Amino acid sequence: MTYQKNTRRGFTLIELLVVVLIIGILAAVAVPQYKQAVVRSRLAAVKPILASIKQAEESYYLENGSYSNTLAPLAISFSDEANNSSYFPINDFFMGNINGDGDLKKYVYALYCPGDSNNLEKCSANWIFLYQMWFSHSGKPDNIECSWNTSFGKSICAKEITRN
Repeated sequence: MTYQKNTRRGFTLIELLVVVLIIGILAAVAVPQYKQAVVRSRLAAVKPILASIKQAEESYYLENGSYSNTLAPLAISFSDEANNSSYFPINDFFMGNINGDGDLKKYVYALYCPGDSNNLEKCSANWIFLYQMWFSHSGKPDNIECSWNTSFGKSICAKEITRN
């Protein structure tokens, strides 16, 4: 009596499906975290630029007694487009400065709108979150605000506000 042993080796369909399912779950968790990390790193690159605009506005205020309405008179060199306006695009952000309450209160901002950061109208309609640095000469302390338009923006803002 001869007994033949099964010499076939390999994975069953069920085992392969389980592996694919596990990889899918890991990817579903990792991809959103990766996207958040990319946006947070881009915002980290934008923050020093906002701080430079803020500092230049403070210097301008000390020299002239009021804040500037555009970026052109500030002692910072940007692109030609930025120097002729009060905003400019960089890394999926629209950045600029705005008078808040006349000459007493002002903020610089970074509006995040990937894909629409070269068009202010589209960016204004499709923004995901807005990061603002307020400053004033009215004795109130500087304030940082983050507001959101989507749940993704909310998750970014939640992490940014806890850091500041």
